[in-house]
Amino acid sequence: MTAFTFDQSTSKLVLTGTDMPLLIADIDKVEFALSKCTIDESTLSATNLECTLVQEPTCGDHLPILTSNLGVIPNGAGVVAQTINCEVSSVVPNTDLNLLGGDNITITGLSLPHNFDSSTVSIKFSDAQETICTPQFSTTSDLVCLTEAFDTGVSAGQTLSMVVVINGQTVSNSLSVTMKSDVKTSTTITPSSASPVLKTRITVQL
Repeated sequence: MTAFTFDQSTSKLVLTGTDMPLLIADIDKVEFALSKCTIDESTLSATNLECTLVQEPTCGDHLPILTSNLGVIPNGAGVVAQTINCEVSSVVPNTDLNLLGGDNITITGLSLPHNFDSSTVSIKFSDAQETICTPQFSTTSDLVCLTEAFDTGVSAGQTLSMVVVINGQTVSNSLSVTMKSDVKTSTTITPSSASPVLKTRITVQL
């Protein structure tokens, strides 16, 4: 392949090159931005191939991958990766986060990873210790992460921004969340013992 173009508004990928497969039966698959691409058979020629992504592209710097039945067709030295940008629009919940961690946060956006098998995702907060939100699962529009414990003496009641990095691309540092102002503690638990085989209602007094 000597060049390619990708139109994110239409999800169309156009490959150009020399001595490319002329028959769809000779092509194993076409991939771009971690998505497979459906080939338009009418566009096949020795110098051209057009296809449409079956999923929204994932953000990052990507090159197309054209695989024939005989193996991967190499990209020319002058072929440069195209950057696909992610967008994030909201985070839920964004108030009263538990200082002890354990909150599942949902980040909504565009071009997020379909899954984590082929993508790297890092999510941190802006506190001094850069508390981590561990990715749990993702779709193209929603990414869920689980908060770790914060430094209660520093983060209590604070509003913290989030930094999301996907496939080496810093997606946003404008998302923010507000922490609880204190940590609830239990004073009593009743009953003090319970049967290991029978259901028992337990009351925790905070």
